[in-house]
Amino acid sequence: MVIVSRGKSLEFSEEDRGLIQNLYVKLQKIPVILHKAWKKKPKKIPKPILPQLIDLFRERIRTAPYQKLNSIYKSPVFCTEDSNGNLRIVHDLQDPEKLTIEDAELKLKFE
Repeated sequence: MVIVSRGKSLEFSEEDRGLIQNLYVKLQKIPVILHKAWKKKPKKIPKPILPQLIDLFRERIRTAPYQKLNSIYKSPVFCTEDSNGNLRIVHDLQDPEKLTIEDAELKLKFE
């Protein structure tokens, strides 16, 4: 593995990111506990960084990590600054993680 041999992390731009397509890996079903859908209120974003954050979201949609959708679930997002002073989006996934049934035997199936 590259990370092990380098002993450090790798840096890449969003254009370099790759996504595994359904052609190679079947979608996995993750078991969850029965629950009601939630809509958490968004966290307030300071106005001075709002344009930069909007640009970051648009970039994520353009490069495919994010998709446009309407969902009954809404979890808050907020942002922090990384070591270079750039914004980093953070997703608050505490609620979904409470409902996921962890299964050590659930493995990705590659064909």
